[in-house]
Amino acid sequence: MSELRNHLTPESRILKRFDVDPSDIAADRNQLAAVVDDLRRCGGIYAPRAGWMTFDCALDPVEDGRPYLDKSFSDEAVENHMATMEKLLEPWIGAQRKRAGADVVSRYAPYLMAHDPLGLWTANVASPDVLPRLIQADLGSILDLNIMYSFSTGSAGPRSAVLEIGGGYGRLAEAALNVFGEAVRYVLVDSVPGSILYARDYLRKACPWARIGYYYDGDPFDMERFNCYIVPSWHFESVNNTDYDICINVESFQEMGQAQVDAYLAWFDNFTRDNGLIYLSNARDYQFKGDWNYPVTWRRLLCTRTPRSWTPDHRTEAFVKGSRDYSAPNAAIMAAYHWQVARKRQLLPTPLDVAKWLSGSPKSNARALLPRARALVMNRSGTWAGRRV
Repeated sequence: MSELRNHLTPESRILKRFDVDPSDIAADRNQLAAVVDDLRRCGGIYAPRAGWMTFDCALDPVEDGRPYLDKSFSDEAVENHMATMEKLLEPWIGAQRKRAGADVVSRYAPYLMAHDPLGLWTANVASPDVLPRLIQADLGSILDLNIMYSFSTGSAGPRSAVLEIGGGYGRLAEAALNVFGEAVRYVLVDSVPGSILYARDYLRKACPWARIGYYYDGDPFDMERFNCYIVPSWHFESVNNTDYDICINVESFQEMGQAQVDAYLAWFDNFTRDNGLIYLSNARDYQFKGDWNYPVTWRRLLCTRTPRSWTPDHRTEAFVKGSRDYSAPNAAIMAAYHWQVARKRQLLPTPLDVAKWLSGSPKSNARALLPRARALVMNRSGTWAGRRV
């Protein structure tokens, strides 16, 4: 992606060129039913969790959602929860579906005004003509594209191949397609039937110039033919024929189960080209509190809170896929991050703690200090910098 700046024009820096009303995009019930039937037959471990199937917050969000298929996609449930795209904006992006007001802009401004290599903040938020069209989630798109651009090592071919898991209705895909145009080829994978169908319909309206391929339309997986291709997760491996320059997950691994997170991280390891970029942004203290089994050959470039962080341990991370063990430098970055989280939670050692440590015998200090320090900065999922990172 680093070479993509050459393709930018004043017009291409606009994230949203068309103001699409989500209430005007309705689900085709027959097409939705076809996705649901395919999920029933082939979904396997990639089936959505119960919370995403039922929109019932009382259910365990990481429970398998397949037993709820009939109820979740009854005529009544579809009408209540997904008859139009607007009805799904709440589970997709929550409060970020609201217009980008002064309070949210002021939260993002110190970060993005200081680092806007693509000029997206200037072209969108600083423009009185464009800002009224932006929702809060669009500020996250500016954040994502600028960070990925900053750490990208370039593409292996004439276009950057991008894979996003859990892209919802296409928020980030829309921004990347509008900003980089023909210089990217974007594959969007999801397992929620409403997301799969609405991503197609939304992107065709939001990016009418782009060629949007769709698995259930019988379109071949041909990234020379399409700017963006949408495929359900349970068919991706069987059709994919590409190695990717950038692999992305933003705020959906945090709502999955261990088997799914493991499977998708394995995809990223298998399908990212050597020296390619992996970009992740997820809360670790939300629904999924299991293990994040990153390969030791991923070299960590960034781990930080950002203006989008809405829990104390909400990480935005960037890795480069390498070929050796990067455990030691990765741990150094994580130590700094855990200090950041501990400070946010006000769990850092106090002067009284330190005085107690120092008052002990010299031999006992070293033994007492480390376990106590670890306990103080331990996060809510019971992990520490050297484990489950």
